[in-house]
Amino acid sequence: MTLALVEVERSINIVMENKIMKKLITTNIVAGVVIKLDGKYLLIQENCPGGKIHELWNFPAGKVDEGETIEEAAIREAKEESGYEVELIRKLDIFQADAQTPPKHTYEAKIIGGELAWPKDEILNAGWFTLEEIIEMKDKLRSSWIMEAIDIMENNVILQVGVKALLQNERGEYLLLRRSFIKYPEVKGRWDIVGGRIEAGKTLLKNLQREIKEETGLIFRGGLKLIAAQDILRNPERHVVRLTYLGQVTGAVSLDVNENDDYKWYKWEELNEIEDIDIYFKQLLEDKSLWGK
Repeated sequence: MTLALVEVERSINIVMENKIMKKLITTNIVAGVVIKLDGKYLLIQENCPGGKIHELWNFPAGKVDEGETIEEAAIREAKEESGYEVELIRKLDIFQADAQTPPKHTYEAKIIGGELAWPKDEILNAGWFTLEEIIEMKDKLRSSWIMEAIDIMENNVILQVGVKALLQNERGEYLLLRRSFIKYPEVKGRWDIVGGRIEAGKTLLKNLQREIKEETGLIFRGGLKLIAAQDILRNPERHVVRLTYLGQVTGAVSLDVNENDDYKWYKWEELNEIEDIDIYFKQLLEDKSLWGK
């Protein structure tokens, strides 16, 4: 293949990748804001007659439009749904109830202009509520992410538990996933192992099985072994304790593209040669005593 054809093929691949990324941003990402003023939180009431969310309360939030950043979308949604011009203070977290719902990038914001007003065709009402009032109306909230975001706001530092697993197939190879640039911009598309935060009320094993199924579609077949516990301190407002396991799986990989955009099976000796790898998993790889290798 000539150099010119190589460049043409490369350009086509870049264009196609950009189109896919834009589609993912447009259809699968939500941006929202949490505004607290004088001890009260701003909530809006959904206007969706006949829909499941009709009359439920939510933070100002909506899907990211094509061509805008997640931060720009959060500011726009605040203006459109509440009438307020806001400035983003910090990112609270990315909330996602399950693999079927879009991730919600959530920011703390402060009012810098405007006045309370809302589009009547989309919003029934808007108002300010204390924490106690929101707890009392818990059954009238659109999603659990509202209380989770408030919990971060109220407690400032939140403790979370995550479960991860280095998965091995029947051929003795190990699975790594490349994290989505869109959902996880802070990790810059590094390679990592399967896993995520636990859901309260479910065992570690149940949470890990859910993560394996949602992220890869693989079937967990046992052999689970706890390798290590680590403190993840990327964010000063969040302390994550990560538990990493070794386990065996079977089946064919089916990626959740909202979470990861690529995967690869590696031989053990190849793992240490990967450059763009999660720093915390790299720490475990470098400690040979953990693996009995």
